[in-house]
Amino acid sequence: MKIKRLLTILVLTTYYLLLTTYSVGAQPPEIVSVSPSKGVQEVKTDTLIRITFSKEMDKKSVEDNFAIEPQVKGKFSWQEKTLIFHLERDFIPSTTYTISLGTVVKDAQGRPLAISCFSTIDQLLYIDRENIWIANADGSGRRNLTKKAGNYFGPMWLKGNKKIIFELDSDLWMMNRDGNDKRPLTTGKAVVSHEFLPSPDGKKVAFLSKNGEVRVVDIEKGTEARIFSPENPKKSNLGLGCPFLWSPDSAYLLYNRLSKEKILDIWMASSDGKEEKPLTKNRWESNDWGFKFSSDGKKIAYAIGGALYIMDNEGSDKKKVSGDIELNEDKFSFSPDGRQILFLANYNIWAVDSDGSNLRQLTEGSNSNYPNWLPNGEKIIFTKSDEEKNTNDIWIMDKEGEDQVALTREKIVLEGLEFSSDGRYLAFWTIEGTEYHFWITNIDGTGVQILSSGKERPVEKPNPYLWSQSTD
Repeated sequence: MKIKRLLTILVLTTYYLLLTTYSVGAQPPEIVSVSPSKGVQEVKTDTLIRITFSKEMDKKSVEDNFAIEPQVKGKFSWQEKTLIFHLERDFIPSTTYTISLGTVVKDAQGRPLAISCFSTIDQLLYIDRENIWIANADGSGRRNLTKKAGNYFGPMWLKGNKKIIFELDSDLWMMNRDGNDKRPLTTGKAVVSHEFLPSPDGKKVAFLSKNGEVRVVDIEKGTEARIFSPENPKKSNLGLGCPFLWSPDSAYLLYNRLSKEKILDIWMASSDGKEEKPLTKNRWESNDWGFKFSSDGKKIAYAIGGALYIMDNEGSDKKKVSGDIELNEDKFSFSPDGRQILFLANYNIWAVDSDGSNLRQLTEGSNSNYPNWLPNGEKIIFTKSDEEKNTNDIWIMDKEGEDQVALTREKIVLEGLEFSSDGRYLAFWTIEGTEYHFWITNIDGTGVQILSSGKERPVEKPNPYLWSQSTD
């Protein structure tokens, strides 16, 4: 019995030693850390990807199975157990990236199991010292894209944030997001009043030419189409507000058309100019206050003689939705979900459901201006003036007009409050004495900083694609 007990102890001890030593050595490798980590936001566009393993790895097998979506080119290096992916070019701003290793394990939609998913930071275009500059949304990474002073205006991102268009000496140009490969899109067209606008799909640009024509240039083909040519260029669309607007699907344009009798109507035309028709008929004399699409493109809001109307995108089912209230200019917009419309009347902010019901006043005091929805549709941002202090500050409130909070203090904020695509940041202009300042701030009013200052302001109106656009 004694010998049997000793043998049993010996066997169990041997088994335990074999189990512990073998099992530790046989443990499969694990991912210890991934940088950027899963779910992180506002990742800088020049960030390196690092994956650290618990063991030394077969490097080739890891590199062969490394995948990132959207795809980017780069090179690998190793620091012991850590794989480092070096980008050939910076990440695209305002974009969500997914990292995976291998394609064997997939979800029901055929997507590989991700080991990390992160979003890059928004970037901002602006003009400073007669050049086009770029900066991260937090103010970091500022750099000059054009490097040679010129008569630049209106840099805008094309869809996907890979290309930038801008105006130079009254012609349209395009360049890569790093400032390389600059080339003209038009030659000698003399874009009038800085009126140009890229299509939502980033494939075309509409512009107002020197002879009053609305034209569209195809970015890839380099061809141009004439959408509208006035009978009398001296009495054309020149100087009118909001002369054209793309439908959300980029299929057609809305534009103002002035008749010989000086009657202004809204027309629609296909992007090649071959199909056109009026959406309004003999509606009003030269008193246009613009038009706006709902996000799904099914409804159009427009103003006539101080009243706000909506119609469907074929020009039917017209309805007045502002009651007896007279609007202030063209300061109206659909909510992101298309269910409500903001507008300005007697310099107070009003809202109405897009079917004309639930008309309500959100501010009081006749000192509000430039209302706009935040991207989530839950908040509204605007400016509020104080005549005694000679200030015009930025305020924010909820969509019912409650919880009004000032984001700036004792500043003179000018028109054109521009949000980043995720609504986290805001860009705006102020004037102090004879100095103009271009600012960025967090949407809660913290982190305020100046990007540009000068005696002259290098923009004349708000820029619709100043911030990089979400590519998700």
